[in-house]
Amino acid sequence: NYDDSNVRNMSERTRARVFYYGLGEGADVRGSDVGGDPLQGRQFTLNYQGKQVRIRLRLPGEHGVMIALAAAAAGCAANMSLEEICDGLELLVPAKGRGEIKPGPNGSMLIDDTYNANRQSIIAITNAMHEAPIEPGGQRWAVLGDIFELGRYARAEHRASGQALVDAVDYLVAIGDEARYYVEGAVRAGMPPENIYYFDADIEDSEELEAAKRAAAGLLKQDVKSGDMVLIKGSRGMHMETMLDML
Repeated sequence: NYDDSNVRNMSERTRARVFYYGLGEGADVRGSDVGGDPLQGRQFTLNYQGKQVRIRLRLPGEHGVMIALAAAAAGCAANMSLEEICDGLELLVPAKGRGEIKPGPNGSMLIDDTYNANRQSIIAITNAMHEAPIEPGGQRWAVLGDIFELGRYARAEHRASGQALVDAVDYLVAIGDEARYYVEGAVRAGMPPENIYYFDADIEDSEELEAAKRAAAGLLKQDVKSGDMVLIKGSRGMHMETMLDML
């Protein structure tokens, strides 16, 4: 990834051929003129060795463009034509629970990103929500469960995730144990407390966790309106996908 200075520095430690992809001018396989819908699918121009092709993705966010560029770089290294690469990339659709767009409660748009979560992926998908067009008066909701496997960094990562939400969404619904630190981070960063809802749950107690999800789903069915966007996301072990049937 040419756009990541840490990765560029790592390239000095290998004798293998280094093949860069990214949006920066120095990348071997470069994306440019990024446009399209941040949630329904980005478009970009793929540039390689003086040739160009326009690609229309069905993957959300700028992170979807970077995924496509990584795949394109592998294709170019394997001597595939840009047309072959384009045909393959345009067939890609979001995997189950990875940014799927679905009907939400009360005529809203639901973003099913329930498969897993970390701070970077939360920031990526909520930034895509912020950049996406929304109906006049529409609100953006982030419904987030705990992030697992963070060890001693758990509180800091949840706080940082909460802080990052402030400029991207209007409402936060936090579910779980460590999720309380999403709330703490969001409040510190300036999100109005009245726009934040916390449903405490012992994540080791499946019945308690499901009850918290049902309570959160009840709130969403009551308060979410037509034109809103609702993101549901959390670590794999939170099984946030069970909320989908509650809505």
